Amino acid sequence: ANPDHPFHVAVGNNKVLRDEPKERGVDLYEEMVKLYNECYSANGMTLCIIGRESIAELTELTLSLFGSVVNKGVTMPIGDSVSDKPPFLPKDWNRMLLQFPVQDIKDLTFSWVIPWQDPLWRSKPTRYIGHLLGYEGAGSLCQVLKSKGLISGCSSGNGNWLEGAFSLCNVSFDLTEKGLQHLEEIGQHLFAFIGMLQKSPPERWIFDEMGKLAEIGFRFGEDQHPFDLCQEISLSLQRLPPVEVLAGKSHLYDFDPAGIASVLGKLTLE
Repeated sequence: ANPDHPFHVAVGNNKVLRDEPKERGVDLYEEMVKLYNECYSANGMTLCIIGRESIAELTELTLSLFGSVVNKGVTMPIGDSVSDKPPFLPKDWNRMLLQFPVQDIKDLTFSWVIPWQDPLWRSKPTRYIGHLLGYEGAGSLCQVLKSKGLISGCSSGNGNWLEGAFSLCNVSFDLTEKGLQHLEEIGQHLFAFIGMLQKSPPERWIFDEMGKLAEIGFRFGEDQHPFDLCQEISLSLQRLPPVEVLAGKSHLYDFDPAGIASVLGKLTLE
């Protein structure tokens, strides 16, 4: 990560988390206390409780368990307001990284840093792009690569828990043994397909079709375990208006061709 940007690697080992901070004279415990005092505030938190008890009983339970969390009036920056510096420097990001997994997994992922996407929850430009990049039907990128015996599957997604100061657009391929030896060819097909999308205006009928499928999936979705549903709703409350915490994550409301074209324009080799 860019040392001038607040984002840092979220995982580490004893060397990174214990030894190196000590060498720099940094006390991790004191840093954690400082973070707690500066950022841990009730006004920045969301909570969901599901129970069979009455509203009055749940309210009393909530106040007894969480009423002591102090509201410090802290406003934390998010998205593009976190920093005017890029989260990653080109020399660090624009390269190929090889990993050797313990399991027998052969994956190839292309990843781009794009502007923070959560405010665009009504139009979801990356959903449209991911739908086309991950489509496996006739004439698709995935179908062509499968016919060449290079991949067994493909998908498109975001950065999940890494996001907050920026978003990610990822395209992943499940490689065959042959595909492992033809990474450059897979990349050529991917960027040729992206180039075609960049030259073609976004289609309203594709968006409408996606919207109908999203509505069907939401309406006839499987019941969730209360524990999982609570976690999902509390996270959605951080990103969506309260009335949209159930449907807003899946539904498509506004067709935004300019937003789609803007994100597509950032999917380059640079």
